[in-house]
Amino acid sequence: MNQSSQIKIVIIDNHYIIRKGIRHILESDGHIEIVAEAADGKEGLDMIRQFQPNIVLLDEMPTDNGIDTLKKIKE
Repeated sequence: MNQSSQIKIVIIDNHYIIRKGIRHILESDGHIEIVAEAADGKEGLDMIRQFQPNIVLLDEMPTDNGIDTLKKIKE
């Protein structure tokens, strides 16, 4: 499969083990590419700008929380 047909995903979650678990599950599908992971909203926004993913998996985090990050993504 060529890269242009892959679904690019950024995972934003403050729990390392959760990010790794999600990555492991999703990467077993040949159509999905995890292009970046971030531990907070600020870092996540940087990854979104850099990689322009098709999908962002976003957790509700204690700092740079998910709702505020989502609002910034929509801007």
